[in-house]
Amino acid sequence: MKILSSEIYGEWRDNPPCSCNKGDVEVVGVQFLTVPFVPVVLRVLWEFFRAVVFLVTLGASDIVCGGLKDHTHDCILCTAKCRNCNQSQTFLAEFNSSGKQIRPGMYGNVIFTSGEVPISCTVSDMLHTFDETPNPPYSLLFFNCSHWSSAFFSRLMQFHDG
Repeated sequence: MKILSSEIYGEWRDNPPCSCNKGDVEVVGVQFLTVPFVPVVLRVLWEFFRAVVFLVTLGASDIVCGGLKDHTHDCILCTAKCRNCNQSQTFLAEFNSSGKQIRPGMYGNVIFTSGEVPISCTVSDMLHTFDETPNPPYSLLFFNCSHWSSAFFSRLMQFHDG
């Protein structure tokens, strides 16, 4: 059974695409988002565990693959605009233990955003880039949501306006 991240991270906001032709929709921006992973009490316990691992390994845990992932979830938000009906749309791309997924909408509870970077491509170009981004097995240390989001964001920068 595939678990949708909204079941874990909560506060999902649907943003269904317009009914216009997909060719009328242009992706105009992309941003890196960080959303909360767990309630505050569990965050504190996880941060304590990360600190203990750092101390026990004399800092080596931070050198190897960037250390243990923090208490957040990283994902990519693409903003699109329909040239026909002028409706704004959002598509959220992410990676978790179920693999990568992309869907219309976004998380309502965001604790960090990189700010929107302007890009210009079709929705088909964005989906093709998504399909080309690797989808290896999830690993807390070697390939997690941060690694995948960075890879997808970097690939989308080929459409950067500036």
